[in-house]
Amino acid sequence: MTEKRTERLNKAVKHLISIGLIDGKSPSKSISTTMGRNNSNISSALRGDEKYLNRKFIRDFCATYNNIISDEWIWDGQDTMLNEEPYYEDINFSVYNYQSIYDLPKEKLIDILRQLIEFQEVQNQRIVDLIRMNEEMIRFSKEQIKNIFDINK
Repeated sequence: MTEKRTERLNKAVKHLISIGLIDGKSPSKSISTTMGRNNSNISSALRGDEKYLNRKFIRDFCATYNNIISDEWIWDGQDTMLNEEPYYEDINFSVYNYQSIYDLPKEKLIDILRQLIEFQEVQNQRIVDLIRMNEEMIRFSKEQIKNIFDINK
């Protein structure tokens, strides 16, 4: 069971890398920074260590990334990986009947542009949410550093 769970977690990480929410060069470090957790604990979870790859970790991981990924899917394989299918899959790019984009009817081009704009608005909101979470983590880190210095006085 843990092996499949580990596979699903790593598949989720790869998806988050592909959409730019996790740094692909050092995923565990990127996740640990975003989640505010110890890098070695994150690495252990990604390797499937049951001590770290537990229900709470999976819920926290998914919440950190705005629940794009279903924690139920990672935990037991229920439903689908994405809580909400990516909006861009709803965009109808059925242009195969045309020789080129220049042959598309004006209404079709307008519809595609409208959907792309809506998609960009969703992405912008996700970026704003991530910035807000990062600001909260910075504030928390500063408070922790201040507390450490206050203890040492």
